[in-house]
Amino acid sequence: MKKNLKLGLIGYSEGNGHPFSWSAIINGFNQKYLNRCPYPIIREYLTHEKNLNQDIVNANVTHVWTQNIKYSKLISDFSNIPVIVSEFTDMVGKVDAVLLARDDYENHYKYSKPFLEAGIPIYIDKPIAVERAALDKILKLQSYEGQIFSHSALRYANEFNFDKKFLDSFGNIQEIVAISPKDWNRYSIHIIEPVIKSFQLDNDFSIISKNNYEEAGKVLNVKWENKFRVKFITTGTSDSEFSIEIIGNKKSQVIYLKDTYSAFKSCILDFIEGLNNNSNDYSEKELYLIVKLIEAGVR
Repeated sequence: MKKNLKLGLIGYSEGNGHPFSWSAIINGFNQKYLNRCPYPIIREYLTHEKNLNQDIVNANVTHVWTQNIKYSKLISDFSNIPVIVSEFTDMVGKVDAVLLARDDYENHYKYSKPFLEAGIPIYIDKPIAVERAALDKILKLQSYEGQIFSHSALRYANEFNFDKKFLDSFGNIQEIVAISPKDWNRYSIHIIEPVIKSFQLDNDFSIISKNNYEEAGKVLNVKWENKFRVKFITTGTSDSEFSIEIIGNKKSQVIYLKDTYSAFKSCILDFIEGLNNNSNDYSEKELYLIVKLIEAGVR
């Protein structure tokens, strides 16, 4: 088992707090700089987590790069990251793995390329891409299968991991309605991936319709062969919650995401465990399916 993994952090993109949350989950954070974190929700859940990085004993974020040296310094101070690099490529040969904590998917190829070509494993923030052609371009850079790790953290959310007994209580499931805040391109993956995983859905589906949701949101209606309909909705606003509604012939229920911290931590632990065991059980077939659905809503 590999010990004392050195992780490099690449951030940030506008409105994305993952450089703070991911690094703090791994390294802990400096209370002195807590109020400098510009994301209130991150400040809140980090403050209330007493065992923040207790489960992560063999990995540290040791290097950080952002396109702004002042922001790099802020993240470094906040999450106890000792080395700030002036170019992201300076991490090649210095770290065991990379956290690409940027959700500007259009830049994922650029930032992942030198690490993939150097054989360094990389966790790419969601979504890895919004078109299958772009996904294929990134995957072709891999030096070996499983070098890329790219999940929505909501895949790991306790609230969205439904066991058989719970699902059976709905009887014959007729429809799923999954709702996410914000925009389709960056946030639809947070509802698509947990639905695909929990209901074990495959590529055998057809698109029924694509519509606007109010002013800025989107609705993608999908029908899985011999199963049920799914409505994937992004509201286009920040004031809505992540939820999955299950509609069956016995009952219906809306399940809301409540614990984002645990979902993020479980995702990071899975990445680190894969590094330790030299394994990544992520399915490229599933990844293509997820991006195919995102692409259907984009176009």
